Amino acid sequence: MALLSDPGRLTGGLLCAALCGAAPAALAQQTGRGGVELSFDLSQRVQATRNLDLDPVSQGTTFRADTQLGFSALSETRTDRIFARASGALRAVEAPGTAEDESFGFADPDLALSYLRRGATARFEFDARLATREIAFLDAADFLAPDGTPVLPEDLEDLRGTGTRQQARISAALRGGEGGPFGYGLRAAYTRVDYSDVSSASLFDSDRLDLGADLRLDVAADRRVTLGARYSLYEDDDPATGRRETLGLTAGIAVDRPLGTLSLALGADVIEEGTRFTVSTGLDRALPLGGVTLRIGATRSAGGELGLTGEAGFARELPLGRIGARLSRSYSAGANDAETLVTSVSADWQQELTPLAGVTLDIAYIDSQDTRTDETLSTASLGATFSYALTPDWSLDLGYRRRFRNDEAAGTGWASSDTVYLGVGRSFRGSY
Repeated sequence: MALLSDPGRLTGGLLCAALCGAAPAALAQQTGRGGVELSFDLSQRVQATRNLDLDPVSQGTTFRADTQLGFSALSETRTDRIFARASGALRAVEAPGTAEDESFGFADPDLALSYLRRGATARFEFDARLATREIAFLDAADFLAPDGTPVLPEDLEDLRGTGTRQQARISAALRGGEGGPFGYGLRAAYTRVDYSDVSSASLFDSDRLDLGADLRLDVAADRRVTLGARYSLYEDDDPATGRRETLGLTAGIAVDRPLGTLSLALGADVIEEGTRFTVSTGLDRALPLGGVTLRIGATRSAGGELGLTGEAGFARELPLGRIGARLSRSYSAGANDAETLVTSVSADWQQELTPLAGVTLDIAYIDSQDTRTDETLSTASLGATFSYALTPDWSLDLGYRRRFRNDEAAGTGWASSDTVYLGVGRSFRGSY
C-alpha cells in the first residue's frame, strides 16, 4: 500500500517501540519537577453470553473469564503533562459450535501515550495508541465517546463474526493565539487498521491520513469567525476501493448571548461521489450543574438528496450522581470510505445508592445508512451495572447487557444477545 511500504507488523512494532521506549525516558525527566503518579490495576471478570456472534439463530452460550492487568504513569507540571498506559488480559473462552471449544491466551493488549505542552498562548498535543480487540466482543457502547458522541469505526457495517482488529493511531495538534483576538490550529493523524483470523470476507486492512487547519478571528468581544480546511487520504486492500481522497472546507460565526452561544456554520466536502454541502445553526448553554447543546441543519448529500442533520444533548450533575443524553444525525465515512448517514442515540445515568454502592444504566443505538444503496445497519445495546466498594481498594461489579443487530444487506432480521457478568478488582496507587 502506498501510505505504508511495510504495513501491519511494522506499524505495530514502531508504535510499540515508541510507547515503551519514549514514555519511561520522558517520565524520568519529569520526576524531579512534578513527581510521577503510578497506578496498577488488577481485576477478575467472568461472564456468560448467549448468541455472542449475533446470529439469526443462537448457537448457544459462550463462557469467558478475563484476568485484566493495567499499569499507568502520570506526570504533570505547570507546563507539561505526560501520561502512559499499558493493559491487557489473560482470557479463557469456552464457545459452542467449534471443533476446539476452549481457548486460552493473552487478549486485548492496549498501549497508549499522550503528551501535552502548554505555553502562555499556545499548546501542543501528541497522542499515540495501539489497541487490539476481539471483534466478537464489540457492541454499540464501544463506539461512543464519554460525552455520548459517536466515534464510529469506518468498518462498522462489516464488524461481525470472529477475529481480531488491531488499530494503531498517531496524532499531533498545535494551537496558537489562545486568549488573543487571532488564533490558529494545525493537526495531523495517521491510522492503520489490521485484521487477522476474521470470519468476515469484507474486512480489509486500511490506512488513513488526516490533515487539518483552522483559523479564528475575534471580530468583537462577543463574536468569533472561524475558517477551516481538512484533507483525508484513505486506502485499503479491497481491489474494488483503492484510493479515496476527501477535501473539506468550513466557515462559521459564533455570538455570545445571555442565553448561551449562538452559532451558524457552513461546510462543503468533496468526495469521490460528488460534493456534500451542510448548513447548521446551534446553541450551546452552560448551566450551573451541566450544559445543553442544540444544533439543527440541512445537508445535501453527494448523491443530491436533502436530509435533516444536527444534534441535541444535555448533561447534569445530580446530588449523588449524574445523567446525560445525546442525539446525533450526520454524514460520515463508512465502510471503504463511502458516504454514510449515521443516526445515534445514547443516554446514561449514574446514581450513588449508599456511600459504598452505586448503579449505572446506559443505552445506545446507532443506525448507519449507506447513501448509495439505502441499506442500513442498526446496532443497539443496553446495560445495567451494580458496583460495591468492598474496601477502599477493592471493588465488586455485577451487571447485565443486551445487544441487538439488524443488517438489511444480509436480510436476516434482528438478532439479540444477552450477557451477565461478575467482576472484582483491586487498584494500587502511589507516587515518587
